[in-house]
Order: sequence, then structure tokens, then C-alpha cells
Amino acid sequence: FVATAAAHGQEIVGTGALIAAVRQLEPTNMRGTLVAVMVANPLAAANATYSTPYDGMNICSPLYWPPIPNGTITQRLASFISPALQRADYYMDLHGNADPAAQMTMMYLDQCSDDATRSETRRIAEAFGFTPVDMLSNAEAHNAAILGTTSGYPTAIANAHGIPAIMVELTGNGTM
Repeated sequence: FVATAAAHGQEIVGTGALIAAVRQLEPTNMRGTLVAVMVANPLAAANATYSTPYDGMNICSPLYWPPIPNGTITQRLASFISPALQRADYYMDLHGNADPAAQMTMMYLDQCSDDATRSETRRIAEAFGFTPVDMLSNAEAHNAAILGTTSGYPTAIANAHGIPAIMVELTGNGTM
């Protein structure tokens, strides 16, 4: 299981949630491996910016498959995280919205490689406890000029590679 937080530097609430979850784990009761990336983009976090300030790139774009180890600073950061994501059985990407906002679990079901991935993605989204929302990957469904296409998001790409994955939007993005 791989979980990432703070892909966007001003969305640190996911880091706080991930730290709290890891602290509550009892290793003797666990099976498998948890890879918890507390701060996916430390350069954006250090500057409280949405994207990496040095190259303007959003790490939540198609940078993990395939990794670009000799690219920009953001591409190199993604290359460091990429091997864990590519071996994941499950993936959860934690984000945060400014209040007032609604917490939700986003799924990219149209990107799932098969019915088993789609079914398992839906199951983990519902188990998370927030309202599950199936996001559409076509550019007309949202403002792709600003956000990029959702098919490039790490969770959607994980789904396309057969990995059940969800993007969780928490509230209170500036707090841990």
C-alpha cells in the first residue's frame, strides 16, 4: 500500500492525517508493506505553493509512468517516488481543500484497466467513509486548460496500470 501527501505545498492536511494514521498502526498486526510518502513535493511544501516554484510543474501530472530521472526538478522528485507506486497493490493520494469545502474520495473509474481494478477502486473509495465521486477524464467535463486532464493524475494512471487507487480531498488544507 502506497500513500502520498503534500503533492501541493499548501495542502499539508494530508501530511497530518498520514502521520496520525502511521502512529496508530500496530506493526505486529500488519501484513504487507506500507510506503507513506509524507511530503511528495518538499519544494512546493517549503514554499507553500501549489506547484514546484523552480520549474512551475505540478507533481500530480503524468510524471510517474514513465519516470524522467534526468528531467526538471519536479520530474526528478517524481522519479524518486515512482518505483514505490509501480509496485503498489493499492494507492491513495491525499490532498486538501480550503474551507468551506466538502471532503470526498475521487475515483477515476473510466481509467481503470479492467473490471477488477474498477471494482476494487470503488470498494476502497466507499470504505474510506467520504462521499465517493467518479471523476471523468474528458477535457470537457472540467477546466482542462487550468487543471490538465484527469487521465494524467497519478491515481488515474495507477488505475490504468491495474492498481486500485483513490484521491482523497480533505478539508482544512493549511493545517496539519
